[in-house]
Amino acid sequence: MNTLAAIACAAITLPAIADVQTSELTSQSPTWDRMSTSGIVIGGLCGDVAAQDSINDAVPFARFYIKATAPNTPLDVRVNSLEPTPIDFDPFVAVYCTGFDPSSPSMNLLHADDDSAGYPNAYAMGAAALDTDIAYIVIVSSYSNWAPSQYGSFEVVLGDNLVFFNPCPADLTGDGVLNFFDVSAFLVAYNAMDPIADFNSDGLFNFFDVSAFLISYNAGCP
Repeated sequence: MNTLAAIACAAITLPAIADVQTSELTSQSPTWDRMSTSGIVIGGLCGDVAAQDSINDAVPFARFYIKATAPNTPLDVRVNSLEPTPIDFDPFVAVYCTGFDPSSPSMNLLHADDDSAGYPNAYAMGAAALDTDIAYIVIVSSYSNWAPSQYGSFEVVLGDNLVFFNPCPADLTGDGVLNFFDVSAFLVAYNAMDPIADFNSDGLFNFFDVSAFLISYNAGCP
């Protein structure tokens, strides 16, 4: 490669690759009492949002943890249905800043959205400059618990300087609560030599994995 070609290649700036996760809601998903997007006041601060209750209760949801990798990162979370039509699945998104209680959906709420990415897709964006020291919680649910659109597959796409992470690796069931079912899931995975039970990531299954799991379990979830 000649000098000019090398300089040209070095000058090319590749676009950032968005952090994306896919998931689905099923009859086994946890449920919450969804709030309404009507009447939401975006204040830009943790918990500085007023939201009305909706008529949609016992709605299935999935939980994701995200964090900002740079100061003053704008909120930018898009949820796209992966189902053929809105009748098959209609997603809703809410973002929380210091904790999430399914029975108190307005507490710690930062932003919520239904169709801002174009029906049926949801888009939480621009509500606040996110703090690098806070674990933000993204809740993706269906719009209601009415068949047939309450279950389905979707993707969560994060904007620049936002990444997914797992602050609670011992929560193997993914319900946000540490209990007997997580211990049972670990033991099943450990006995099957499933990689999720390799808690110290050394490729082995031994006492050190059990110890690492117990330390994580005792540390609790945010």
